[in-house]
Amino acid sequence: MNLKYLYISLIKIMCCTLFCSLNSVRANTVIDSLEKKIPYLKDSVLVEMYCELCWQYRFVSSEKAIEYGNKAISLAKQINYKKGLAQAYNDQGIIFYDIQEYEKCLYNYKAALQIRKQLNDSVGIAALYNKMALIYQRKADWVNSFEYQKLALDLYEKLNMKRELALVLSNIGILHYDIRNYSEALKWYNKSVAICKEINFTTALTRSYLNIGNVYYTQKEYNKAEDYFLLAEKQSRENNDIEALSIILNNIGALYKETEKKQKAFPYLLEAFELREKLNDRRGMIATLVNIASLHIYFNQYNEAVIKLKQAESISKQIDAKTELPGLYSNLSLVYEKLGKYKEALEAQRLLTIYRDSLVNENLIEKITEMSTKYETEKKEKENLKLLSENKIKDLRIQQEQKQRKSIFLFSGAGFLFLIIFFALLISRNNIKKKSELELKISEQQALRLKEVIEAEEKERKRIAQELHDGLGQLLSSAKLNVSSLEEDIEPDDKEIFGNALNLIDEAVHEVRNISHNLMPATLTRYGLVKAIEEQVRKINSSNKVEIFFENNVNNRINETIEVALYRIVQEVVNNMIKHSQANTIKILLSQQHSKGILVISDNGKGFDTKLIEQSKGIGWKNIYSRAAIINATINVTSATDKGTQVEIDFLM
Repeated sequence: MNLKYLYISLIKIMCCTLFCSLNSVRANTVIDSLEKKIPYLKDSVLVEMYCELCWQYRFVSSEKAIEYGNKAISLAKQINYKKGLAQAYNDQGIIFYDIQEYEKCLYNYKAALQIRKQLNDSVGIAALYNKMALIYQRKADWVNSFEYQKLALDLYEKLNMKRELALVLSNIGILHYDIRNYSEALKWYNKSVAICKEINFTTALTRSYLNIGNVYYTQKEYNKAEDYFLLAEKQSRENNDIEALSIILNNIGALYKETEKKQKAFPYLLEAFELREKLNDRRGMIATLVNIASLHIYFNQYNEAVIKLKQAESISKQIDAKTELPGLYSNLSLVYEKLGKYKEALEAQRLLTIYRDSLVNENLIEKITEMSTKYETEKKEKENLKLLSENKIKDLRIQQEQKQRKSIFLFSGAGFLFLIIFFALLISRNNIKKKSELELKISEQQALRLKEVIEAEEKERKRIAQELHDGLGQLLSSAKLNVSSLEEDIEPDDKEIFGNALNLIDEAVHEVRNISHNLMPATLTRYGLVKAIEEQVRKINSSNKVEIFFENNVNNRINETIEVALYRIVQEVVNNMIKHSQANTIKILLSQQHSKGILVISDNGKGFDTKLIEQSKGIGWKNIYSRAAIINATINVTSATDKGTQVEIDFLM
């Protein structure tokens, strides 16, 4: 590493350490002063003092903060002090958020929200909506996160609270960034920037600059990203915003890591790690360690990279760090491969695949934990066997002088046995490989046949729909014209019969059109998927059974096969939700980012156990998965009792 950058880094770290130390001393002084007042206080004043101490201990000791939070809750309940009880739940929720215990955090926020609604505390309610949205965002529950952000946004707009409004706008931008909707993210970030400049809200402005830089970084527009990151760094240092500074320094280091300025990355990353360690930001520490390890790999410093990655892995086991694990195991797999440790590289690659594809699959995580425990057990058993084997070898060496010929014979036999086992394993491996290749070919052929069957079915649907519309439909229309021409010659007594005949022809024409539309909507073939979904939504909404909202950012037509498959999936899922979910609201989101697309369908119904999908004997879910398979799409179904259902389909445009 260049010594100049090392010296700069050390100076920055020393300054940071001094600043944090001064803050710690200042915090302890305040805490000591507050704790001395406790014996002289009682009732509501004592509740407020406990809340203040809970807050003051936030960056000093989370255990003490929780202890004072519990005292505040207990006393507030005892004296029926609702305002103080809501504040205590709120403050303790923040502490649990800091230490990444999100379920406990959510419990406290919900308890505080219930009380503040009773008190008509609009400001407090809006703040809790925003905080709960951030929790759902950390849990990758995008739908709930967006719902709570919108609730917070509406309240802050009514209250004309521009500082808070700027923060919520930025958070909504982050939400769009997380679902890879980058153009929409920039729109929300810029709204936040405009308000921050208007009211001179420099702290939030720093965060918005950082977020805009993240978008440009993700889109590989590194020059723009660097401009915004450096602007954010300057403001965060001026504001002494250590938390924001730790994020910014990490991102600048990550940016330089991707460019020719790799040597400049080290000082930024080292200072970022120092700050995050002081803040006990374990999630941030993981991200920074992974970035540092990546640099070590680039400079062929493989052992140093392994140390950093193992340190990050150790921290990840202390918290719920799902989103950081793919990057960690990707680098770990690469460095093990560079070191020639192929078994470890393969295991890291396996973990990478699991965490990348199943970020919110708790059942899979439990399975991984079980497998990890099993692996550790087997590892210990192997170590015990190895120890026993080493002891036996020592015994053999002691006896070697007396029984040299016998030992040679035994070793020769063992060598021969080893060769037999080796060749047996080699043959078995080849057989397994051939079997896997055969199974893969069979699977590919089955998928191809399935695609051909469904495409043939859609083609036949289209043909029949066209014939019904152009053939039978035109024929019935002509029949109506011919019958209508006889109206003047009809006797008065036959007028009613004549009218009934015309009505029957009209009903037949209408029925033919409905059948033709169900077989293959004309809107889908002529105007594409978006218009077809909009038409379907209008028809269902007109029935007043359920309200459907449709949002999309797809501007161009998609491949016809993909459009038909997605339309059929939307039909099937929406029909299922209307029939079974008891929902009153359904939301459909169709989003495009470069060559990738995402379709999300969600409801607010009663939910169900997703394990029942595999046990289902009906053809509905089978059709959904089959149509997804022919366009190489992946489906993720999330549902729980009384929490609604979400179906997400990821596909290539």
